[in-house]
Amino acid sequence: MNAEYLLRLFRRETGDMEEPYLWSNEEVLVYMDDAYKMFVRLTGGVADCTSPLCTLEVKAGENTAEIDTRILRVMRAVRGSDNEIVDIINITDLMKMSRDDYGVIRPLYMDKTPGPVRYMVIGRQRGLVQWVQVPKEDDQVLLDVYRLPLASVKPDGSNLTFSFPDIGEEHHYYLLKWMMHRGYDKRDSDLFDPVKAEKFKTDFTSYCAMAKAEWERSKHKTRIVGYGGL
Repeated sequence: MNAEYLLRLFRRETGDMEEPYLWSNEEVLVYMDDAYKMFVRLTGGVADCTSPLCTLEVKAGENTAEIDTRILRVMRAVRGSDNEIVDIINITDLMKMSRDDYGVIRPLYMDKTPGPVRYMVIGRQRGLVQWVQVPKEDDQVLLDVYRLPLASVKPDGSNLTFSFPDIGEEHHYYLLKWMMHRGYDKRDSDLFDPVKAEKFKTDFTSYCAMAKAEWERSKHKTRIVGYGGL
């Protein structure tokens, strides 16, 4: 299913099939893109370890690096130079941590010693991570993440062949639920219907919860339990 088909389906489901439309194409495509991103948010994000945003550039002498704001959660980080793990630390935990430096307790947030990156501090500033130690040489840190979609439905209709590549086709139809929630939540005397808007929102979030539960189950292998004989 692509954006063009979903646009037609929205018009059929709402009875908005004749011009002038109650909802413009631009409005419906904005709702569609929002539904796509909201589905990903509510199901925990897209697992990724290969796209360009999973590689952070480490610059010698710089203790921060930019991180893509579409990343929702960082699961794992390793140095590209030697595949050593880089520990991920929340900013709220940084002040509580220290290292024993030849008998002297040194708080991590004060550690300016040059060397290979050992820690990646997140949450200090949107779109930015902090390195501890300060990198002595250029390197890369490779991430396993959960993220938002990389591409979007364009409101000008220039990519109606867009096929929502970051989610399975079995979920495409249910994007309509959020689109219709947005449509009936429009502050327009002829369209605003809070009862319908709330129903479609509930239907959508319930479906997302089910899809997330299925995804969580699929990430765990079946365990085989062996029993000894009597």
